[in-house]
Amino acid sequence: MPEDNNPVISFDKVMVHYKDGAPILSDISLTFKKKSFSFITGASGAGKTTFMRLLYAGIKPSSGKLSVFGQVMISVK
Repeated sequence: MPEDNNPVISFDKVMVHYKDGAPILSDISLTFKKKSFSFITGASGAGKTTFMRLLYAGIKPSSGKLSVFGQVMISVK
C-alpha cells in the first residue's frame, strides 16, 4: 500500500501584518505531512505565537492561502 504523501496543513505565501502595516510574518510557504514531526523555535517576538494562531484559525492572514487536508480554509489576496 503506497504511503499517503499529501500535506495535512499547507501555507502558501502567507503574510500577517500589524494594523499599522508592519510585517509580523512575511511570505511563509511550507507544508506539514502526515506522521511528520515539526517544531518551531525563534527569538522572542519572531512570530511563533502568530504562526500558531494561524494554525488554529485564531487569526486570519493579511494575504496568502492556508489549506488543511487539501481543503482551502483561508485564501486572501
